Amino acid sequence: MPTLKKYLWYAEKTFVLKQIPPFFRNARKELVKAPEVFFVDLGLRNYALNQLGLVGEPYNSGAVFENLVFLQLNAACKAHGGNLKFWRTHDMAEVDFVIDFGDRQIPVEVKYQPADKIKISRSFFRFLEKYEPEHGLVVTLSGGAQRTHAQTPIHLIPWSALLQPADLPGFR
Repeated sequence: MPTLKKYLWYAEKTFVLKQIPPFFRNARKELVKAPEVFFVDLGLRNYALNQLGLVGEPYNSGAVFENLVFLQLNAACKAHGGNLKFWRTHDMAEVDFVIDFGDRQIPVEVKYQPADKIKISRSFFRFLEKYEPEHGLVVTLSGGAQRTHAQTPIHLIPWSALLQPADLPGFR
């Protein structure tokens, strides 16, 4: 394990990978140790996995899309003073990303589907009920819809909206 941690450290310092820490408030019920790892360069990711030119394959598309969303959210967090994290509990409830501004959080779920076909997960709803954020985001292939759960508006947005983060709910 120390060797793997050392390799991850070097990969992060050379801008190959980026680790994001977990978001938690209750260390007993939520996972607090293992970070999530994303590639900073999707071309290098595809080359390392021997999938160069296979991005359109169904088994690969969701992971590449989530990594793309990570890259956009990471840039948005740097520009707006947020910290990018993820949320997972011991019973495996999970939210892909949590943008943590300290005093407020924005949960973000990533779905490689058009907005009209989205089914929001129970895990996302659990996060909304537990932390009562002002907004929730679901990043999709195409967006433009809004739903509500536990009095929290959930904005279904297209991935392209991440290019203008100042226009996103909660970033203002």
